[in-house]
Amino acid sequence: MLTRLGLYIHVPFCRRKCLYCDFYSICRSAENEIPYAEALIAQMRKWRSKTRKYAVDTVYIGGGTPSLLKNETLGGIFRAIRSDFRVLSNAEITIEANPGTLTGDKLAFYRELGINRLSIGMQSTNNDELKALGRSHTFEEFRSAYFIARMEGFDDVSADIMYGIPKQTKMSFIESLGRLIELAPDHISLYGLKIEENTPLAKSSELKALIPSEEVQAEMYLSAVAMLAKAGYEQYEISNFAKPGKTCRHNIRYWIGESYLGFGPAASSYFANTRFTCERDLKKYIDLGGDESKMLSEKKLLTKRDVETEYVMLRFRLADGVDVRDYMNRFGVNFDARYGTAMEKYIAKEFIIPTRTGYRLSTKGMLVSNPILSDILDFD
Repeated sequence: MLTRLGLYIHVPFCRRKCLYCDFYSICRSAENEIPYAEALIAQMRKWRSKTRKYAVDTVYIGGGTPSLLKNETLGGIFRAIRSDFRVLSNAEITIEANPGTLTGDKLAFYRELGINRLSIGMQSTNNDELKALGRSHTFEEFRSAYFIARMEGFDDVSADIMYGIPKQTKMSFIESLGRLIELAPDHISLYGLKIEENTPLAKSSELKALIPSEEVQAEMYLSAVAMLAKAGYEQYEISNFAKPGKTCRHNIRYWIGESYLGFGPAASSYFANTRFTCERDLKKYIDLGGDESKMLSEKKLLTKRDVETEYVMLRFRLADGVDVRDYMNRFGVNFDARYGTAMEKYIAKEFIIPTRTGYRLSTKGMLVSNPILSDILDFD
């Protein structure tokens, strides 16, 4: 029986950097696109012999802005994927897109390639808020791209929305979410704005002063969870909601510890119990022809304790939480014996809720998941 495998392709190009973004990307230049694709294909080819016993059931093209790639470039990448890996006929294949880069012809081409899931970055329906983030599109462009995608046959469309944006109020956020729900995407990712070091947003005291307070942001999140549930979206992870049957299979594999390979500069992988990441350097990546062995910024063989800690941390991100029987079967340890005492105060305050099979975070617990997990997990 073949083992399941996911592929992540990192496309490090953008029209311009958003003010808050810490993902690795550079402003696209035509002369970089072909050399990048050639290095990417060379990197994938080196994995052909190592993955013969694997079947690819998810592919995720992320970035950056993958929808900036020319059709012929993306087509070449997909030919390499299908040549080097055994891609299942029912594989989930996602591409991220900026609304301002999508056309009917481009979306039709994506369908021809076998891409069956589209993730569009909206963030807000308020154009002033989009400007405050440095986004290069308007809500009108998002709505147009969304309808074109539907006309081209995409029946699995995801949209991102943010809370905690400079200039945003609770009312403007609820209005944005309401307008998005009216469009009825199949999947919605809900993210709180995080101020990353060395980004333009982090250096702008003027914009930071316009960010809603933590209390208001908490109200935004709790309101969103209620609105999405009422609209028929099931919360399956802290930041992700889907209509029945429309969860993102690729993202779930991260949270349940399944294998995946990442290709491109800054891409991370988890394979053969090892985590490794390529350097954030496109020039070096191209110069080395995608030889990841010469440009790893991180490589770690996980111990049994590492795997166990990651299991608990990642499972608590999921709405279903930790299954104590599954935990025992995997690690031979009683979950309550190890974590019961540390969880007591959080159970008493209803941040953690006992379930029929184990434990999960409540909605208010999800708001403060990081400090809760840092407290109950032993990272020594």
